[in-house]
This record gives sequence, structure tokens and C-alpha cells, in this order.
Amino acid sequence: MPAKFWPAAQDPQPLVKEQGSHSEASSDAGKANRRVKIALLVAGVLALVYVGVVHYLDSKNRLIFKGACTNQDSYILSFKRPRQKKEKFWILNLRPGRILIETDQNADDVKLVTIDENAIPAVKVSDRLFIKEIRDNLIIGSILLVPQDDSINRINVRISREPVLSVLFVAYQIAFLFILISLGLLTILSLYGLTIERQSLKGPPFTTLVRLFLLLISAVFAFFVTNVDDVLDFSGHPDPLKALRTSFLCNLLLAILLLALFLVFASLPRGQKLPIYLALLAGLPVVLYTIPFAAKSVGDSVLWILKLVKGSTDISFAESLSLGLNKLFFRYARSLIHVNARTTLIYTGKIMGLLSILSLFRLINSFEELSYKKKLLLFFLLLTFGFNVLFFGLPEFGYYPIPFLVFSVLSAQKYIRGGASTKPLMLSAFLAVIAGLFHGAAFFSFPIILLLPLIKHGRNGEERSWSSFLKPYALILITAGMTFLVFFVIVKALGFNLLFHTAAGGFDGRPFISFLPAHIHFPRAVNFIEIGYFISRGWIFFITGAFVFLIFLIRWKKGLALTRPDFILFLFGISQFLIVFFWGFDLGVGEFDLYIAPTTLIYVFLAKTLVGSFSDDKSGWIYILAFALFSPASLIVLMVT
Repeated sequence: MPAKFWPAAQDPQPLVKEQGSHSEASSDAGKANRRVKIALLVAGVLALVYVGVVHYLDSKNRLIFKGACTNQDSYILSFKRPRQKKEKFWILNLRPGRILIETDQNADDVKLVTIDENAIPAVKVSDRLFIKEIRDNLIIGSILLVPQDDSINRINVRISREPVLSVLFVAYQIAFLFILISLGLLTILSLYGLTIERQSLKGPPFTTLVRLFLLLISAVFAFFVTNVDDVLDFSGHPDPLKALRTSFLCNLLLAILLLALFLVFASLPRGQKLPIYLALLAGLPVVLYTIPFAAKSVGDSVLWILKLVKGSTDISFAESLSLGLNKLFFRYARSLIHVNARTTLIYTGKIMGLLSILSLFRLINSFEELSYKKKLLLFFLLLTFGFNVLFFGLPEFGYYPIPFLVFSVLSAQKYIRGGASTKPLMLSAFLAVIAGLFHGAAFFSFPIILLLPLIKHGRNGEERSWSSFLKPYALILITAGMTFLVFFVIVKALGFNLLFHTAAGGFDGRPFISFLPAHIHFPRAVNFIEIGYFISRGWIFFITGAFVFLIFLIRWKKGLALTRPDFILFLFGISQFLIVFFWGFDLGVGEFDLYIAPTTLIYVFLAKTLVGSFSDDKSGWIYILAFALFSPASLIVLMVT
């Protein structure tokens, strides 16, 4: 038998039907392999077609802007600020390629003036044509022209763009798309095999699915490494290299501390579960220390503070529970303990951070297949992850759903493990809705709740009739509906005005990633799979430490075994993680919570599978050392303070 990637857990319910003949098993394996190959072939074709269409449309979409400047304006072509929905811009977000500036009068010089007031000269081709090749997005606020004749009163200007084809980058685009599409298709195949055919989670497509996810991480990390200067610049830090050096010293102290704690707790008398005082110990830094986040470092913190100070009753549905909780706390606490708006956000954020630590602690203790030492190791590894920075009072709402999603996962796993009770299913649905009310991004995981009755097997592995699904689905819908209803009643009773004005990508009007070439004019906006897109997504590795999981590639060819609870955690994690690839971030470090919060569950899944693969508990200290030394947590602190 091939070596296992990690030992399979003992699942109370059988993962497969009763074993048939060897020929039947071989036939099922062959069928699964054929499906995987077809899915990979389809993914390859779709990737090629999509990249081809994108580059074709990009070559046809050349004109960016037409305008004029006069002598009275000192020959500065400026862009109007947007007013309502009219096509008037205060900046031009020039995408990578060859930028052509054409004039109807002779000029000696043309300079592109960025919004930071840096003047970048264009290359003169002729008296009326200037060119500037850019590799990354260039955001300009105006264009300065120097005419050859001072008597010229008006210069008409035409700005256009020609794409510059890079064979190497096109190959990377195709590879990235192939992996991403394959990941989606194999997830669908896995769900089909698990829910309809009752397949085992030991072979394809499940093993291929996890390997593809690791490839996806590796692909983005490869771009990060080869474009590290651009990714560091996107972070917004004035001196990224200095931050990296300082961060490593902080990580060294973190590694020593966590290693010492691991050795102490590993030597104490123990049972199967981690003691609760371990979670309390981990929560002490959150209670006692507040990272002084700068206002510029978080996208909406100033907005939330203003909403609290003004005392407005309006709350956006996208963050309804988060803002409502802070408004209530500020309304009643400011007269008792004289708390200000910023402190209100910090206190409630810390509460959510403590709940997150407790939820992760409970999740770790639920892994019955892990020994005490492995649970201890997993707990300390999770403390090195970048998402922990969110728990120190960040005045943002992107991470508020984390504890409720984790508790929803726990309830979902309890439901599918066995027994006839539907209470865990109802609790999982309730918690998923609550998570979404704290931040709308959590609703991306609600479809997983709808899959639970299909994933759950009948008692003793017996087949279930369609009528047996009516009750669980009715309970899911009733639970979700009643949760919303009670929430709306409470909102009304408290005198709040709920606003359903959320646009695609956020109520500030910034859309999701554009999938076809378009000229997007707000700062840092990018199209799907262009240079700027990968630079911003490369920042994921600035804040999660995901590159550590490249260690999996060492065991690439070894066998893989999953339990259904593992797969539930994976589904919750991947549904949140993929948000990062399609959300239109454009504020760099100002929106780092939206990069890091959705990655939490998928990296918990990967850390759990890594720890489960260890055959020797004594080697755990090596991984604590590695994770802590390369932890991005301290680097995030440096960049947002």
C-alpha cells in the first residue's frame, strides 16, 4: 500500500459503501481517474480560450481619454472629479502596456504627473507623439505639456494604449487559470462523488483537489518572489526592506517564546484534550495590548468612527450587526465609562478576537484523530498566523464573522458525523447567518450548509429516500428565515434604519474584479489576471505566511486520506478563500483585513493536515520554529502603525 499523506481519522460513519469485489473497486477508481482527466482537459481548454479572448479584446480597446489644455491652464491637461454618474475622472489609472500621447500641436516635452505629484517624462517619438511603456498600473492626475511655440493657445490631446505581449506572462496566466478552473471543476466532482455516488475520500478527485490548491498557492507565491519589489510597493510602507529586517527580529522572539511554551505544556500531565487555560493564556495579549493602528492603514475605520460620533441611526446591511453592536456599545457606555468612538471599535474588536481564539481552540479540541501533542502543536502554529493581528483591536469589521464561521463548522461536522438529531444542522445554519450579518462576505459560505444533508450518510450507511431530505432542508430555510426575521424586528425596536444600498463589491461603489479588459479609473483598480491583479494578490503571502505550506510539495506523490469532517472544513475554507481572488481591492494595506480574514479557515485546514501527517510528535518544535520565524504578523503591525 502507498504511504499515507497523513493517517485517516476514525469516522463514526462509514465513508464508503460495503466493499465489493476487487474488479468493482478497480472499475470505480478507473472511472474517477477518467473524470479527473476530463476535468483537467476542460480546464486547460477554457484557460486557453479565455486568455486568447482577453488579449484579443485588449488589443481592440485602445482609446483611453480625449481632452484639451490651454495657455491659461499652463498647458496642463487635468481630469475632472466624477460628478454623479457622468464620465468625468479626476485620475487616470493607466494599465500596463504602451501609453501613447498624441497632440495636434508640436510639443517639446510631455510629463505624466502622478497623484503623488511625481512628474514622469514620456519618450518623444516625434513632435506630436510621445510614448511611455509601463509594466505596472500608473495612476496620474494630470499631464504637463511644453509646446514648441508659446503662441499656441490650445492643444488637443489623445491618450491611447497598446498592449505589450509577454510570452512568459501569458504562459503564467494560462497556468494560473488552468489551476483555478481545475480547482472549481474538481470541487464539483468531489461533491458529486461524495453526495450522489458515496465515494471514498481517499482517492481521486479528492487527492488531486488538495494538490491543485497547493499548486494555486505556489503559483501566486512564485509571482510574489519574482515581483517582490512591486508587491512590497503595493503594501504602502515607506521602507519595506527596513520593515522586513525589523520583522525578522520580532519573529525570532516569537519563535523562542512559542517554542518554550510548547516544551513546557508538552511535558505537563495531560488528557486527550487541551486545557481551557491554554486558550485564556493566548487571549491575554489581546486583552492587555492594543496595536496602535493608524487611520490610514484601515479602509473604513474613519467612516465607522464618524458614524458613531454623528449618532446616525443608519446602518448598512453589509455590516449590520457589526455597526449595530458598536452603536449600542457607544450609546450606553460613553455615559458610564466615558468611552470615545475609536475606543468603542477597539473594545468590540477585542471581544471578537477573544471569541475567535476560543472558537479555534474548540475546533482543535474536536479533532479526535490528533494526539494531545499534535493538538498542542497545531494550537501554537495557529498563533503564528497573520490573521491573529486582527484580534488586537483593529477598528474594522472584516474579521467579526470568524468565530461564528468556526462554530458553524463545528456544528456542521457534528451533524454529519452521525446520529439522527438535526439540532447541529439548525445551529450551523443559524451561526452562518449571524456571521453574514456581521460581514456580508461570510454569506459566501452559506451554500455549504445546503450541502450538509447530502453529505450526511444514512444510519449504518443505509441509502436515504428523497423524502428524508425534506425535513433538514425545511429546517435550514426556517432557521435562516427566522434568524433574519428576529434580526429585523430587533433592528426596528432599537430605532435603527437598515440600508440595503450595497453595490457589487461594497457600498462605496467599487466593483468586483472586471473579467474583461476595461479602463477602470479609480486608484489601483485592475482587471482579472493582469500584472496589477497578481501584484495585489501576491500580497496575500505578505500577511498569511501561506508559503510555509510549500512544504507539502515535498510529499507530493504520497497517498492522501480525508474524512468527511475534514472535507467540510475545506469547503468552508475554500468558499471564503476564493473571495480574495475576485474581490476588487484597490487600497493596498488600507484593506488588508479583507485579504487576511477570508483566508483564516483554509489555512487552519492546511495546518491541521500538516500536523496530522507527522509520524513523530517529537519533531513538532521544528515546525513551530519555522512558522514563527516566517510569520507575517509582526510585519503587518509595522505596516499599519
